[in-house]
Amino acid sequence: MDTIRHGVDPNGNPYVLMPSLDYQFMNDTDMGRLIGYIQSLEPVDNDPGEVRPGPIGRIIILDSSSGFVAAQQIDHASIEPMNDVEVAVSVEYGQYVSYTCTGCHSANFTGGPFPGAAPGDPPPSNLTPHESGLADYTLEDFTGVIRNGIKPDGSVIDPQFMPWNSLGQMTDTEIEALYLYLQSLDPLPYNS
Repeated sequence: MDTIRHGVDPNGNPYVLMPSLDYQFMNDTDMGRLIGYIQSLEPVDNDPGEVRPGPIGRIIILDSSSGFVAAQQIDHASIEPMNDVEVAVSVEYGQYVSYTCTGCHSANFTGGPFPGAAPGDPPPSNLTPHESGLADYTLEDFTGVIRNGIKPDGSVIDPQFMPWNSLGQMTDTEIEALYLYLQSLDPLPYNS
């Protein structure tokens, strides 16, 4: 659980690019299900080799604001997993589901430039019901983005930047609850 929730290996060393900010509040029931699923997979004989970042990579990794080492951004002493939340089309369940969005779209869901992004990479969008965000989105529009990566204007979102191909596996209940929660937020301007 420490690997997922805290972003550290068994010796307490931080992992690079482990999205623990998204999973630190996952309740124990779902954490157990996730671990059980991972343990049920067939082992893979894959040695990716040692990761050796160059000078610029080391600077980025050492910069705690870069976002590449979630363990540097987590207040480990105050992590409290959420209680089990009833799976329902509700704002409460939507809030629980929304934690998987915070790593990219920020804790207040207003989006903005992503630390360490390459020039030209699209910044994460505002997910609040502000005019710069989801104010005009219907549930159908939102579902189209999550399931197919297609915005209401018909443009397609690159799955390299928005993982709609995996998020599309969410249930209708999860998507509708997430939509309800995001629509319940204060309408904040982009990147605020």
